[in-house]
Amino acid sequence: MTDIPPYPLYGSTYTLHCLSPLYHGSGPLLEDAALSRHARRVRDLFKGDTVRGVDVGSGYGVDNSAFRNAGSLQDCTWTLLGDSASWEVEHRQSQEEHDSGVDAAKVTADNARGIHVQLHYEKSAYTVMLLRHPSTKSALSSKEFTSFPLLLTRMPAPLRELFLEYLATTFDTHVSPMRLRSDFLSTSLEQLLSHFPSAQSTQRVSTVVKAVQIQLTFP
Repeated sequence: MTDIPPYPLYGSTYTLHCLSPLYHGSGPLLEDAALSRHARRVRDLFKGDTVRGVDVGSGYGVDNSAFRNAGSLQDCTWTLLGDSASWEVEHRQSQEEHDSGVDAAKVTADNARGIHVQLHYEKSAYTVMLLRHPSTKSALSSKEFTSFPLLLTRMPAPLRELFLEYLATTFDTHVSPMRLRSDFLSTSLEQLLSHFPSAQSTQRVSTVVKAVQIQLTFP
């Protein structure tokens, strides 16, 4: 059996942005038809297809070298993202050769953690996640708006700028870099360091913390 891919929130680094609520009109955003429609539009955009006589692939001032380095775009998918348990169940059952008789845990608009966007290129794959607030039981803020305040992207900067432009123009959302407070960063670093093994421990530091990158800026 093929190994289950890791849950996308784990073991990766992302660029963080804040999003205002996404406007999509009367049609729901979190239905399969809407997700498939946006996946198709993003795929056409990143492939450089011409829309209404305009070459959108070379628009927005995007450096086309990012596209050349990634190779040709094979596929783009927009799917609902559940928790880690539902992720494991979904991928385990999709790999089974026959039906086990147990219904898979279905991710719905009410229990979704967010939207998982994947861009599969010839030479690499990139990930985007639009995440809802963890204390919100429903991702639907109203009939015309959907709130996903946190955006995570893992892709080269030119491709990221193109995707951010798509969100801003399609959903009339405001995108801004997420800036974490200094006290939050220092507290998080202290908590991270507290997990380092003691001198008497047989564990290696690399088994607890893979890497720590600290960047200092001055006013």
